[in-house]
Amino acid sequence: MGLPDLTLKTIQNLVLKYSWPIAEAIQFSTSNPATYLNLKGKGFLGEGYDADVLVLNETDLTPLYVIGRGQILKTPTWVKHDMFEQFSG
Repeated sequence: MGLPDLTLKTIQNLVLKYSWPIAEAIQFSTSNPATYLNLKGKGFLGEGYDADVLVLNETDLTPLYVIGRGQILKTPTWVKHDMFEQFSG
């Protein structure tokens, strides 16, 4: 829910700066707003839901993998060229 950069920064701050459990920080930034705003099919991972997936490094919570709209957009060594207009690694 919200802008991807802001959502990630919020999760990183809650976990790394304020020692929140990762599950609670993710819920705070995803399912809680979706439920509050009554957004059907958003905020949860499940069959029939519209969800993007972010796999984070467990130490510093930087993105390792990004999956959006059913496509792999980023891996640790590659960024989809036409999505972000750059390659990594």
